[in-house]
Amino acid sequence: SKNVAGNKTYIGWKNRTYALGNTKKVKYNYCYKIFNGGIFRFKHHLARTRYDSEPCVYQKKSKKESSIVLDKLMVRKIVKVSLARSTLNQIYKRGDKEKIDVQIAEFFYTSVIPFNDIRNLAFAKMCDMIGRYGVSYKPPTNHGIREKLLKQVVDKTDIKLEEYKDEWKITGCTIMFDGWTNKKRRSFCNFLVNSPKGTAFLYSLDTSDISETAEKIFKMLDVVVEFVSEENVVQIVTDNAANFKAVGGLLIQKRVHLYWTPCAAHCIDLIFEDFEKQLKVHETTIKKGRRIPTYIYGRPMLITILKKFTNGRELIRPEMTRFVIAYFTLSILEECNYMLKICVPLMVVFRLVDSYVKPAMGFIYEEMDCTKEKIKNNFNNINKSYEPVWKIIDQRWNNQLHRPLHAVAYYLNPQLHYQPNFRNDDAEVKEGLYICMRRLVNDVAEWTKINLQLTDFHYSRGTFSLENAKVCRKGMLPREWWVMFGDRTPKLKRFVIRVHTKRRNCLHQKKMNDLVYVMYNSKLRNKQIRRFVALPFEDIESDNEWITEE
Repeated sequence: SKNVAGNKTYIGWKNRTYALGNTKKVKYNYCYKIFNGGIFRFKHHLARTRYDSEPCVYQKKSKKESSIVLDKLMVRKIVKVSLARSTLNQIYKRGDKEKIDVQIAEFFYTSVIPFNDIRNLAFAKMCDMIGRYGVSYKPPTNHGIREKLLKQVVDKTDIKLEEYKDEWKITGCTIMFDGWTNKKRRSFCNFLVNSPKGTAFLYSLDTSDISETAEKIFKMLDVVVEFVSEENVVQIVTDNAANFKAVGGLLIQKRVHLYWTPCAAHCIDLIFEDFEKQLKVHETTIKKGRRIPTYIYGRPMLITILKKFTNGRELIRPEMTRFVIAYFTLSILEECNYMLKICVPLMVVFRLVDSYVKPAMGFIYEEMDCTKEKIKNNFNNINKSYEPVWKIIDQRWNNQLHRPLHAVAYYLNPQLHYQPNFRNDDAEVKEGLYICMRRLVNDVAEWTKINLQLTDFHYSRGTFSLENAKVCRKGMLPREWWVMFGDRTPKLKRFVIRVHTKRRNCLHQKKMNDLVYVMYNSKLRNKQIRRFVALPFEDIESDNEWITEE
């Protein structure tokens, strides 16, 4: 203990005090005051606290030692008090944790908030900040959330968007047009911008009272291109309907340095639709499958039995596209073995283009060819079995989905370029490369430099020949690989990176737009944080997921 006479490190025993024999009497050398009860009363005498002892006259003249002793006393007092409080807090927390959880659950239930929203990062932050603030925190008013705070959060989102804009200048970006209809049959158009940093939501338009002619959609998209700046845009992705094809034509006529591309996921979905329409066995099997949810959901007792055997999962999967989902679980019917030989390889491509895991641009060209080969092998190379399927795929791929951008991304993908089966002599690939280069690169001198630097990449010279570069070809995404090893070919590097980064209530419309703007961007950022592993479709043999009705 510091208070015992043998402890010479404590300030109370240094130089100026001593114990008288074995008694508890202490004498101070400077004021000659003698204390009974050991060092405790003496410390307060020295610190001039007036606690159970007179203040030292000598220490009034020498304040330094007095203040040191006083500080040590206060620290010990604070530590004791805080430890006591911590113990009480822990007991309080253990007792009230369940009550707090119940209160949070009650808030979710009475506000009809989806249970999954408890995983929202903003909710976790909110709980943490309220806990730090303490019991005196009062929540904002209804008016505050509707007006002042909404503006503050919009401003905060604007700042985040500025970071995205800086990225667009370096890597280029993709403008995405997302049209949808709500339950009240009102039509909306969302405008989003994708880059390596993530997807940003710009704004939403209520188009219910606007006829979606090519000219009007073109004007809407042209405004977005102007906002983002044409030199930053590599491609515009829209639906594949006839009016959007016309919009694409108008866009590339006016904006000569960008591409219009139909949505790849939509195109693949249409391939599944073509299978159903043109292949008799597909049409028959899917009709049978569609009867299952109709039969079950029309009988409450069967719904109860269903949920018991599916652990509460539903048959209907409304978030999936309506033609693809029909093929996901048809293995419950015997006829489906034939169908799955065709559809499972195509599902892999669908997952690729519909996933946030990696940009699909550099892989879709190769994956479509691999899909056809897998289908061919599944039918033991029998022409009459696989050729009708190839014909359907080729019709959509050649007439709608395939673009020069796909060929360029394939050629400049290090994961594929150095493989033995790489199609270096494929005229379609080379033509796509040079057509795309001429369109995306404005300056002829820069175009020439890129051509010269292509040879270093093709023959693996310079930094591309380093052992690190060779090892990382498969492990890194194409864009990341070029960022790390493309510095000796700066013009080509910039070009490649631009290619390989491609993916009402009663409130006033402006306020509604603000809410959508904040929520959409927040969810998009969270989606980037929560990367998920793609499902292995090659192993599909479960009947846990079912088809949906039209």
